[in-house]
Amino acid sequence: MVQVEEGLEHGDLFELERTTYFRVIDTRSQEIVMTFEGEMSASLGNGTWQNYLYTGVCEVVIAPDEQTVRVKYYDGREVTIPLPK
Repeated sequence: MVQVEEGLEHGDLFELERTTYFRVIDTRSQEIVMTFEGEMSASLGNGTWQNYLYTGVCEVVIAPDEQTVRVKYYDGREVTIPLPK
């Protein structure tokens, strides 16, 4: 199972940041076996948030065989990682 948690928005007066956590959870033990992060940042300009930048992980999916996870990144990369036994 993959649990997605949006972190709290933070930053200073002219910057907004938020971290998204992707946690792969073993359904038998309910323990977190992997964690991935994605980041969003934006800057304040003309009274609105602008220049959004997304980095890191944007999606984590467990494969149908339940042996690997597919991790997609905002820069277009995609990797497959074996789940721990």
